[in-house]
Amino acid sequence: MAYHLYRGDLPTLLSSGTYTQDPLSVPEASQWCNLILTTFSDPDVPAPGAPYFYLVTPVNLMEGSLGFDGAKQPRLNTDPCP
Repeated sequence: MAYHLYRGDLPTLLSSGTYTQDPLSVPEASQWCNLILTTFSDPDVPAPGAPYFYLVTPVNLMEGSLGFDGAKQPRLNTDPCP
């Protein structure tokens, strides 16, 4: 099994509701696709007052869910790994 790891900018999430953010339009966002290891260390450090958040999905034949938000609604994957 592999994993996709998504890093997002928390202020962008709070203002837009977008969980998987496009790294081309949100510089703090990043995607690491098809990871095999279950541990990962992000070398980047967020700017003060602009924390990151992370979401992981399992990948078997298809990509799994991002889970649910605080309102128990499915988190949409609007910018998935290729």
